[in-house]
Amino acid sequence: MAGNPLKRQRREEANDLQWTREKRLLVEEAIRRKRARDGVRSKLTDLCGGLEKSLHPFQEKFLLSPKKKKLARCSRRAGKTHLAAVGLISAAVNNDNLLVPYITLSIKNARRIVWTTLREIERQFAFGMEFLENSLTVRFPNGSQIIMGGCQDANEIEKFRGPKYALAVIDEAQSIKSSTLATLIDDILEPASLDLDGSIWMFGTPAASAAGFFYDADQLEKSPWQSHAWTLMENPHLPGAKEWLDRKKVENHWSESDATYRREYCGEWV
Repeated sequence: MAGNPLKRQRREEANDLQWTREKRLLVEEAIRRKRARDGVRSKLTDLCGGLEKSLHPFQEKFLLSPKKKKLARCSRRAGKTHLAAVGLISAAVNNDNLLVPYITLSIKNARRIVWTTLREIERQFAFGMEFLENSLTVRFPNGSQIIMGGCQDANEIEKFRGPKYALAVIDEAQSIKSSTLATLIDDILEPASLDLDGSIWMFGTPAASAAGFFYDADQLEKSPWQSHAWTLMENPHLPGAKEWLDRKKVENHWSESDATYRREYCGEWV
């Protein structure tokens, strides 16, 4: 026996109204979440702009260069670690749910070099970074993560294979075995940068051997790498650098031509 058509119509209208309310709630929740994400992204972007203002002119020139492969040959205390940290944070902030690798000679060195710098930046700017000690990972509110690792051998560099990268930073490049560094860049990082048209940065101080992948990238005339160079004397955050260096030269009996002095504090290949 068929039901009452009027009652059936009313039930259908009630169901339609219920579905409309549920759909409206879902849409409102989606809008709320999008606004929250946009708010987080806007805050992080504003903070990143302030952080980039902390760079001195040589660092800023490096950061703003559109070249996809670039290196910085620096003396000790020139500020390359701060620049690396700014680049890592900028890539993480401007790309949601992305992995940004910082690669250096060993995990121990990664903790010693950039981990402390990132913590100091967080204390000053309050990005909301979460520091995961066990995995040596820094997590951002937008889901992106700075991951750190060593590259002492082929097994270590394989863990960077797979994800897509907007930026990969390699530090202490002069100390990394040339064949390992070449494989890391040519076989792993460059293909991983394809999706996002990403960049690869290398940082280092001249090594005594004056040879190897980093040397060739910096010195060969037809190198595909854009080379930048500066020393601690160009670092405005070290106002007493000249006096300190003059004193150290006297203590170590260094002349202007001393190889260690020229490599470590003039950033020259000797």
